[in-house]
Amino acid sequence: MLQIAGATFVAAATGWLLTRRRRCCGRPESCPRLAPGSRFLARCIDSPAAAGRCRWALTTLAMRLLREGAVGHALACAARAAQAGHPGAFLVLSRIHAEMRNGKLAREFLRHELEGSPRSLEAWLALGDLDARDAEYESALLHYRRASECDPSFAEGWCAMGRCYAALDAWNDARTCFEMALTRDPGHLPTLHSLGLVLVGAGEVDEALALFRKILDITGPNGPLLARLGRLARAKGDYRQAVVWLSDAMRLSGLPEFRKDMAELYAEMGQGEIAEFYRTEFEKEYVV
Repeated sequence: MLQIAGATFVAAATGWLLTRRRRCCGRPESCPRLAPGSRFLARCIDSPAAAGRCRWALTTLAMRLLREGAVGHALACAARAAQAGHPGAFLVLSRIHAEMRNGKLAREFLRHELEGSPRSLEAWLALGDLDARDAEYESALLHYRRASECDPSFAEGWCAMGRCYAALDAWNDARTCFEMALTRDPGHLPTLHSLGLVLVGAGEVDEALALFRKILDITGPNGPLLARLGRLARAKGDYRQAVVWLSDAMRLSGLPEFRKDMAELYAEMGQGEIAEFYRTEFEKEYVV
């Protein structure tokens, strides 16, 4: 009897372990099955039916196939995930159709996602991105605002609104959005750079100059950034500093376009011969 009971316990325990092993853990961000190079996902690529053990496998697989250019296979995996009610499937389907430039279907799948998850940050951002791509900035702003309401701490939602306001030449609103983003992520260089461009657009030369100098301190010298500083110094009338920054920009990047900046700078300074030299050097590269 003891032997039978022991065998029954072992069988039950083995069955429980196998069931537990097959059960979805519900943690896609840390699940070893979904890690790049996992044997489980490799089996799923050969046989997508194996993905039934994990509710996130098909959507993860679809995104990986999309990045590899296998659009048809990605679409099939995402559609199967949607039919099975797997989380994130409509988001992936939308992403695939957006990549295929099929905006109407991409929006339709995002609306399906929002029916089940009205506070889906990813869905609201994706809708905004589709509108912004089509230059429908007013509509994009509505969607980005909803995204920011879903997660006010998410800096990218504020950045996205800032880019829309900048595209509409609403510089004050754009500035406010980028400053809000920086309160969430203070050292984010793309946001700092975007704020600098907004300040330039608004004609705030002194503030833009101070901000780009701050970026220079963080990143170190590079040609395009030094050229932008040179142009701002020229706009401010600080010709000596403008010459220094533009010279460094040419030295670091070797881009001929900065010679045009130098030509215009020296012409503005009344030094025609030097201006003509840089104009001639520029035209050697750009004028046929």
